[in-house]
Amino acid sequence: MVAEPTVGGCPTCTVPSDTGTSAVTARDWTILRLSLLFVGLLATLGCPGFGSNEPESVFTDDTAPLCEQAMVVLDARCNSCHSAPPQQGAPGYFRSDVFGTEGGVQGAVAQADRILARSEDGTMPPSNTLTGDLTDAELQILRDWHAAGAPSAPCDGTTAADAGIDTGAADTGTTDTGATDAGAADTATPDTGATDTGTTDTLEPCDDCVTLSQVVDEVFAPSCATGGCHDMRSLGGGIALEGDDLMDVLLASAFQLPAMPRVTPGDEDRSYLYLKVVDEHADAGGFGTIMPPGGGMSDQAVDLLRDWIRDGARP
Repeated sequence: MVAEPTVGGCPTCTVPSDTGTSAVTARDWTILRLSLLFVGLLATLGCPGFGSNEPESVFTDDTAPLCEQAMVVLDARCNSCHSAPPQQGAPGYFRSDVFGTEGGVQGAVAQADRILARSEDGTMPPSNTLTGDLTDAELQILRDWHAAGAPSAPCDGTTAADAGIDTGAADTGTTDTGATDAGAADTATPDTGATDTGTTDTLEPCDDCVTLSQVVDEVFAPSCATGGCHDMRSLGGGIALEGDDLMDVLLASAFQLPAMPRVTPGDEDRSYLYLKVVDEHADAGGFGTIMPPGGGMSDQAVDLLRDWIRDGARP
């Protein structure tokens, strides 16, 4: 009797003969090997249920402040990407590991609408994340936190790593010790309670100089901070050209050209925002299209923006 041929070098896997005996076919053997390979990949990548490091439900103490509950959820599900520096291709304009805006990068409070929306529709965390999907309890924490107005107190100045140990002491107005002060940039100078504009405090009085409020009303509001663009909800390009921390955003480094601030007081040629408006940003090393797209800003608006920068970018 002629021996049945082996399959893939496996001495026990044979091509069936016409004798009617049961045997593993070449196709079955291939499927088996692919299945074992797939299971091995799942274990390596940390797929939930296959040796993953997915944490259990991260918070059970519903008596803790909402900010603390939210921060612990963000730490478990978001901060591995949305931190400083960002990881896995996360955008640089947003961090989930802090509440306030720091150096023009928005924290969890400013992005609360987007955090909840992406969590609700299941697009965040991504399906391939190592942290696993949000549990129903965690999603409810984010809903409650958002519904309460995304509170940051009494957790201001803490990160997820030390959430729960904040003293909750109010800002006394004394020298800033390095804790984040209500989302404003750390100035390391005596805290006056006002938003740090980054401009010099020695600007001479000027009745004819352009102010930020004029720029907001005549440049940003009609041309930039519109629905679907650079408003607080849409955050086109990662920035909003409106809001209480607008000056911090303007003085921060440009995402497309980190070596250049969006606005350099007194120098429009070193102000990326202005270069984008006049379509000279590529010459400076930036990229993207002119803003507004199509160059829709009037000459009057461009001149007003330039004059504001030249006057020292006054608040």
